[in-house]
Amino acid sequence: MYSKKLFLIFAIALLGTAAFAQSKKDAKKNKIKSIRESHTVLENAKEVSYDALFRKFDSNGNVIEEIDYDKTGKIKDHFTATFNKDNDKIEEQVFDENDKVKKKKTFKYNAKGDKVSQTSVDPAGKVIESTVFSYNTNGDKIAETEMDGSNKVQRKVFYIYDKKGMLIQEKSVDGAGALIKEIRYVYEY
Repeated sequence: MYSKKLFLIFAIALLGTAAFAQSKKDAKKNKIKSIRESHTVLENAKEVSYDALFRKFDSNGNVIEEIDYDKTGKIKDHFTATFNKDNDKIEEQVFDENDKVKKKKTFKYNAKGDKVSQTSVDPAGKVIESTVFSYNTNGDKIAETEMDGSNKVQRKVFYIYDKKGMLIQEKSVDGAGALIKEIRYVYEY
């Protein structure tokens, strides 16, 4: 009996996650304003339910607010977002557990709609970190450079593509150029 309940809870959680994968499209089509996600888990052979997540959507299906809770009801993560007419996220405010602004992120895009920069500032407006994105003529992201508040490079990521435009390698290095991680992709056609 215990294993059947555990399997059922796992299956429901998996289906719930899979069903929400198309959230933007579904939220827009069905004019969803918000969704609350609750979880039920077994603790000491008893079912315990709690609110896990709240998402609020705009009329285009963009998530304009999200609150993630732990199983005690305490806020783990909370943000709000603003989008432009092209549905590009242009601003995000991240809140602490007391609902005070922890940082604000701003996003900039090129004429093709590619994100070219992202900057995070603290509540006083001081830059905490920034990221610059570069693209090739095909519109593929080829580099990402992360910097701290004093514009010192912390990490770079390089993306390499094959002749078909398929990503074949990601290479991350630290500010000094030392390898952090390399991922290679091999496609079978």
